[in-house]
Amino acid sequence: MWGLLVLLAWAQAMPLAAAGQPGLCCRSAVCAVPGTWKQMFACDANTWTSHMQQPPWEWYLTAKTTQGDVVPLQCEGGLKSFSPCGSQTDCPGGECVLVKMSAKQYLDRRLSCCRHCSWDMRFPVGAPIQVTAGNITREPQELAIIAKYLDCNTFKAEFDAIDTLDITTGYISLEEWTKNFLSKTPQRQMIKNGMLSSPATFQAADLNKDNMLTFEEFVVFRHFWTPILLSNTAPARVSNIRNADGPLGGAYYDASTVSVWVTTATNLMLRLYISNSWSSAKAREPREGEETNYRKMLDMDGEFSRALSLLFLSPSCLLCWIHLFFAR
Repeated sequence: MWGLLVLLAWAQAMPLAAAGQPGLCCRSAVCAVPGTWKQMFACDANTWTSHMQQPPWEWYLTAKTTQGDVVPLQCEGGLKSFSPCGSQTDCPGGECVLVKMSAKQYLDRRLSCCRHCSWDMRFPVGAPIQVTAGNITREPQELAIIAKYLDCNTFKAEFDAIDTLDITTGYISLEEWTKNFLSKTPQRQMIKNGMLSSPATFQAADLNKDNMLTFEEFVVFRHFWTPILLSNTAPARVSNIRNADGPLGGAYYDASTVSVWVTTATNLMLRLYISNSWSSAKAREPREGEETNYRKMLDMDGEFSRALSLLFLSPSCLLCWIHLFFAR
């Protein structure tokens, strides 16, 4: 399963137990632990935009000691290298610097409410590639697809564009979904060619099965569906039965879908890094075994199956989302 699996029916607007608390969500001068499930998705647009102006592996450099949190510092060089420090005087012969964090570690520890803005490739192991939006001002036309599909600041506008009927303001109905989402590319072509059934995506997105979608449910689905949107691909047909007529209605990934997504996303990140004079060495294709391990990570129900979907959840997956995205 995709990492943003979350059972909103079970815990929406419910305070988090201590064991399930996510990392801090920092904005301006305040850092706080989100207290409700809705707050987990409350990524401040200005905060995220400021992060998009620099490479993910340097996000940790934006960390500052704020109300409710202290940024960890350590000595670099000198007699006390790697020792905790509070000021330069604590590091004779060296420097008191921020403790380095990978992009994933930074999101986990300081910007947990923006995790839906990033797609963790889970490779390389030491510093996993984070597929995100970024500064496209130098190549606005060539990189427009990044802004269109990877910028989480657009998710609310996308939700509002689908939610057009007054009777369900604040929620998306199946009628609105059909009219304003399924009519768009690539869903329209997938349905026309028997690759996707009309109700399948709505059923997958409707996590609490109340026949309407909240913004948080939309964000979960949008994150899951991004590889389909960005790669403009669909699972391969493997039998005489059309994907649309199968039990998942075509709303899933298979190995080929994941491969196309990994290649497309990696190439886009490479182009983004080069256009911004960031290190191109930070993006690469997966090596032997890495893509398989990535697919296993997506298959959150514990069964390494051909279809990776939001539609069917096993009881063991109740806390998958917490475990994968909010473990310290």
